[in-house]
Amino acid sequence: MKEYPELRPLIIRKFKRNGDVSKALELVEKSSGIQRARELATQHVDKAQEMVHRFPPALNNEASMARQSLINLAEFVLNRKK
Repeated sequence: MKEYPELRPLIIRKFKRNGDVSKALELVEKSSGIQRARELATQHVDKAQEMVHRFPPALNNEASMARQSLINLAEFVLNRKK
C-alpha cells in the first residue's frame, strides 16, 4: 500500500466489487512488496537458524535430528511453493 495507496480501499471492502481482485493482483505484481516480504522472511529464517545453532550441544541422536529438523523446517517454509 505504500507504493500503491489505491490498494487500501480494495482491502477495506474485502475485494467485494467486480474487478477488485484483478486490480489488487496487478498492483501487488507491480510493487516491490513481494520482494520486500521475501527479504524479511529470509532475515527471520536466518535469525531462527542462528538461534538453533546456539542451542547446547546435542547429547544424543534424537536431539541432533530434532535440531536439524528445525533448521530444515525454516528452509522449507521460506522456499515452499503454493
